[in-house]
Amino acid sequence: MKIFKALILTFLTFPLSASADSPDIDGNGFNDILGISIAGGKNKKFTWNYVPAGPGTLAVSTKIKEFGKGNDIPVPGRYSNPNMTDPAFVRLTDEGLEWRIIPQNGDTVVIQFGDKNDSVYGGADIDGDGYDDLLIRNKSGLFTFRRTGFGPNLNTVSFSQKIGKAKDQNFVTDIDNDGQDEICRVAKKPGTNKKRTTCFDFFSKHKVFNANAGKKANGTPKPLGANLLGFIREKGKGANKKTTVRVQELQGKYVSKTSFDGHKNIVTTAPAQLAAKNGTVLEVFDAFSKQKSSQTAPDVDDVYDEYNVGSFKVSGGKGGGAGNTQCTSTTSWGNGSVWKPISEGDGKLVILDNFGANSSKAYVINQNGNVLGTGNYVGKTNGGRPTFRFSKSGSSFGSNIIAVFQSSSSNVCRNVANGGTRYD
Repeated sequence: MKIFKALILTFLTFPLSASADSPDIDGNGFNDILGISIAGGKNKKFTWNYVPAGPGTLAVSTKIKEFGKGNDIPVPGRYSNPNMTDPAFVRLTDEGLEWRIIPQNGDTVVIQFGDKNDSVYGGADIDGDGYDDLLIRNKSGLFTFRRTGFGPNLNTVSFSQKIGKAKDQNFVTDIDNDGQDEICRVAKKPGTNKKRTTCFDFFSKHKVFNANAGKKANGTPKPLGANLLGFIREKGKGANKKTTVRVQELQGKYVSKTSFDGHKNIVTTAPAQLAAKNGTVLEVFDAFSKQKSSQTAPDVDDVYDEYNVGSFKVSGGKGGGAGNTQCTSTTSWGNGSVWKPISEGDGKLVILDNFGANSSKAYVINQNGNVLGTGNYVGKTNGGRPTFRFSKSGSSFGSNIIAVFQSSSSNVCRNVANGGTRYD
């Protein structure tokens, strides 16, 4: 009864939102579909395309520009204009995290902000001025925000708040429709197996929302608009791998569930509509009607919206105790290093590090840093090269993946554009 009364009070206080973050590339007020090709190779640039929407536009894939490369994390957002999406990415450098934004005038703005172990949150407007800010979270749960200097407030001094605990699942959204994004956490209630969703004003740490999240609120939370959250999970392996999304109200009530084949970025095209790229089309799922439809997709690898959470630090998980697979350097294949998708012995992937290397572990990870496979070290072969065998063929890992060769002092990464192609 206390929970029920609290929810009634919540509804009387403000309409709930969990705002969707659909891009508007051309600034005409209509949601566009943004896509990015994450090219293999440290010197190959990302290609940004979009499919425009609105009166007088043609729904065809249109190139924006080439921007970003290697392991950069795309973070498109409305940094320079509240009505238009800017291409942007975060790059890991020796000094930490480097944010690069292309505003409307086309001149790239570079901002050094964050540490290599921080998670980055793209498309967050923390101070409510209509311009997206820079937001990071460190491993202990400390959030830090910084303005870009584009908006009316030119104060770019960073401000930090400890919100929640290190193991929380977090998301950022304007939950009370005041124009200012709140920090939300999904976590177990102490002493129970029940989860709660709690949202806080960043500056005051005032609790603006608190409700049961439901027992099945598992996975990565993503705001979908229209009072909805999606919990995203990957299930299955190889050809049977699917990305599933459980949709529920902010108060925990189940709404619907859908899945997309393979590993997919899930984006919002409108409130209560989530989508993923499937070949040449965009599959769009309406969370309320539970119906799927198709739209033209950008001619790139995957789709993105203005809500993207990423990190350069990845800890091991189901892939087999990988530990930290963060790339300390990225290099090309050659000098003895080989990606051989089908070995003569068992028809499965074998990879070799270069001559003179001392790697003792090897992994295949995706662009989000998730471990897809762990190699079995079989010693130094073929002229003294560290050799690793995997449990399936190279093509089974898909495209735009990364091979990580791990030694006691470094993680050397090599990009793989197509898992079924040999690289040497």
